[in-house]
Amino acid sequence: MKTRIEIESVTVTKLILLLSVGFLIVPPVARSQTTPEATSIPKQIDLVKQLDVATARSEGELKKGEESLRAINVPRIGEQQTVTVGFDWNEVQTTLKKARTSLIKSLNKSELLPLRNYVELNYPSPELRVLGFKGEVLLASKATTQEAFKDVKDFLDTLHKFESLTTDLEVRSSEASAFVDIWPDGKSPRTKTTDTSYKGLFRGHYNYKIYKDGFRPASGTFNTIKENLVVLICTLVSTSDSGSSTCLQK
Repeated sequence: MKTRIEIESVTVTKLILLLSVGFLIVPPVARSQTTPEATSIPKQIDLVKQLDVATARSEGELKKGEESLRAINVPRIGEQQTVTVGFDWNEVQTTLKKARTSLIKSLNKSELLPLRNYVELNYPSPELRVLGFKGEVLLASKATTQEAFKDVKDFLDTLHKFESLTTDLEVRSSEASAFVDIWPDGKSPRTKTTDTSYKGLFRGHYNYKIYKDGFRPASGTFNTIKENLVVLICTLVSTSDSGSSTCLQK
C-alpha cells in the first residue's frame, strides 16, 4: 500500500506533467488574452460604433436642415407657375455648419483625434453662388446649394467605407538612423529611427518631421484616410549642400 506521501508525490508529478503538456499544445493566443490584438478588438468595435453615431448625427442635421430650407420661387415668364431659383443663403450656411460641428464634437475619443483633425481640415467648404436679394433675403442659387449638400454627403460617406480604422506607415530615408517624429495635432510625437514602421496608426491627419545631425530636416503632413499602407520616402540633404530635404508620400 502506498503511503500518503507517495500518493501526494505522484499526484503532484502528474499535475506538473499535465500543465507542461497543456502549455506546449495550447496556441499562444489561447494562453494569453492580453495580447495587443486581443485587447484592441473591443476598442475597435467601440470606435467604429462611435464613428457611426457621429456620421449619423451629422447626416441627421443635414437632412433636417435641407428639408426646412426656405425655397425662393419666382414666376415663369408668361406662365402662372413658379420655379425655385434659390434658397436663403444664411439658412444653407447654418445647416452646413451644424452638420460639421455635430460631426467634429462627436469624434471625442483620443484615438479618433487624427480623424477629427482630418475632418476639420478637409470638410467641404461650400461655394454658393449669390443671386442677389429678394426683399431682405440673400439668395444662394439652387444648383450650387444642391452641389454643396451633395459634397457633404459624399464626404460623410467616405467615413463609412473604412476596411479598418487603423493603417500602417513606413518611413524610409536616404540616410540611415535618422530620427522621425509622427504626431497628430494635440498629441506628443512618437519618435523612431529610420528605416522604420508604425503599426496600427488610427486613420486621419498627421504631422511628421525627420532629422539627423549634419542634415537639413524635412517636415510636413500626411493623411491615412484612403490607403491601408502609407510610405514616406525621405531624401536628406547635407547642411553643407544647397537645397532642402524632402519627403514624398507613396
